[in-house]
Amino acid sequence: MYADTNNLGNNAGYIVKELKANREQSNQQWGTISGDHYREWYVKPKIRIPIGLPNNTAVCRIEVFNWDSSMIRSVEITVKEFKDQNNNYDGQYMDEYYFEPNTNILSAIKLNPGEICPGPQKEFWNWNDVRIKTDYRVYWYGQCDMWIDYVRVENLQAKQLFEDPFINAKIVSEVKSAMLNYDDMRPNNFYQEEFEFNTNPCRKRVVEIINSVSEGKLTLMPNLNAELYNCVVPHYELNAFTASDIEKYLIDYANLKILVPTSYCLEGSEDANHYPTSLYSRASLSPNTLPVMTAYHLIHPTEIFYFETQVR
Repeated sequence: MYADTNNLGNNAGYIVKELKANREQSNQQWGTISGDHYREWYVKPKIRIPIGLPNNTAVCRIEVFNWDSSMIRSVEITVKEFKDQNNNYDGQYMDEYYFEPNTNILSAIKLNPGEICPGPQKEFWNWNDVRIKTDYRVYWYGQCDMWIDYVRVENLQAKQLFEDPFINAKIVSEVKSAMLNYDDMRPNNFYQEEFEFNTNPCRKRVVEIINSVSEGKLTLMPNLNAELYNCVVPHYELNAFTASDIEKYLIDYANLKILVPTSYCLEGSEDANHYPTSLYSRASLSPNTLPVMTAYHLIHPTEIFYFETQVR
């Protein structure tokens, strides 16, 4: 966006608005494990501006709207938020800013748990339900030139996956354990249950770690529930992902080697007596080699590895 130097603010307006695939933070169906309302969310607009501008120059405003179209947050970004404690800015893209005055602390725009999808749950897969109006908008003030690359939205788990060395160390430890007594006829690959489209960047990151630590011997085997994966597509019953789309996003982008097409391959969520007949028993026959986790929302996220199903 280029400002009109003869009449600053003359061409101000929204440059990002009306998100089409706007249901990726509205899943309340899955409870505490991966419900979108149980964790903090972070909005990270990637922007750059020219150097040498006055600190009080208004650059843009980031607005976050709830699924009922009410505004959750409105955050103004001025030139000052691009500069560190020493008043320095190198002209590069940033997606976190110096919101805390007189510090060198970079931070994203934070949304508290439950803010992004409060109230009773809605059917996030039902595109005929017009009540979901989540939106992320960028209003440019036209006071200076501005370039924007993207607006990234991620939850706490995703932020930790990409930024927290301890989380990465936990994953590395799991991969090393799986490599003990490695047998290429029975590799200890990692399995992921059904997932949403918006977890692709995190899936790609987990695959990178597994491949690196195992030197390509182990990998991630996700269970592709095509209907769930397609929920991100507006009216997906008419515009579903094609085989080429699956290849583009999961094979080419996320570097997956194995996709499991059958639902609930390794479930084991119930005990052997849950159903009256053994025919419908969902008890796991897999060895209990990992600790059983309960009350997920009370456990610090660094205690788990199998969180890639809900990271964004």
